[in-house]
Amino acid sequence: MKKKPSMLREVITGPKYDLQEFIVASSDTKGHSTPIGTRCTYGQVRSVQELLATKKFPYKTTSDLLRHALYRHIVWLSELEPEINISLAYMQIANDIARTNQMHLEFLATIRSVESMVDQLIREGMKVEARAMVREIISKLEEHPSTESWKKKLIEEIKKSFGHLFPELVK
Repeated sequence: MKKKPSMLREVITGPKYDLQEFIVASSDTKGHSTPIGTRCTYGQVRSVQELLATKKFPYKTTSDLLRHALYRHIVWLSELEPEINISLAYMQIANDIARTNQMHLEFLATIRSVESMVDQLIREGMKVEARAMVREIISKLEEHPSTESWKKKLIEEIKKSFGHLFPELVK
């Protein structure tokens, strides 16, 4: 059985895709949304199920995938016929807010994951390994080509969280 990559591994090595590209808001900035429905062939439904089952994309539900597909298709159509005035700005604002919220949640989950792993190692008497793991995480994050603020915040939070255990990490 193939081992599922962890979120922490993606933080260390960088994701294969820009995960922010996949997040499409399910409601506007005021929380409003409108349900839509469509009929699909069995093959289309099966393909969506197979894509979701791979866990290679950050879709949690069929709706997440369909919202992203709809958004991408609207952008594509507006590029095909630019004279048709489609207001993409409003959609983009809602998506930016959703992405910011999603990145914040993933940031918090990553911190909790690292804390849990380090705590487990320390409970098992493996403080040297815990220290090495935290050092490696910080090193890999510092080497990561991203200039996004999440990277800096993540490094600072990890150093703050483990500073009392690893004083040499706090610079």
